[in-house]
Amino acid sequence: QPLHSYTNTVTMSSDWQKLADIWYRKLELCRCSWSDDPEKLYLSVVAGAPFGGPVATVRDEKMLQPVRGSLKPELEIWTSAGERISSRPWEYSGLLS
Repeated sequence: QPLHSYTNTVTMSSDWQKLADIWYRKLELCRCSWSDDPEKLYLSVVAGAPFGGPVATVRDEKMLQPVRGSLKPELEIWTSAGERISSRPWEYSGLLS
């Protein structure tokens, strides 16, 4: 959201950033579900689609981690907000480096 001519009367806080002569700030549009399981992304190989599209994760075979559910890794597809869309068994062990 641009902050126009009244920049002199508003106290700028740290969430506003200036680009050229216009002030902008980031607004949270939704609460991301990734925060429910913060280790999920750290312990996975992650690939994201451009422009806020879906995110694919599969357990990183190179990292020692606790087993959750099945011993076979799953390919999981998520929304960019961290809500699971689908999953299926990952049968390509050693494919990702």
